[in-house]
Amino acid sequence: MGHAEEVVERARLRPRRERVVQETNQIVGNRAGAMLSMPRATVGDIFSPRERGR
Repeated sequence: MGHAEEVVERARLRPRRERVVQETNQIVGNRAGAMLSMPRATVGDIFSPRERGR
């Protein structure tokens, strides 16, 4: 089994909650990148009203 297959297998066996956390971190990371690239951006420019309520 090659490295890629191992990674896929491990991801498949990982509990769902952990995967959700990982995906959330990815989204937050992307948002942080967007914030850094727009120095004068407000929260409203980046997050939707529904996300802001969280």
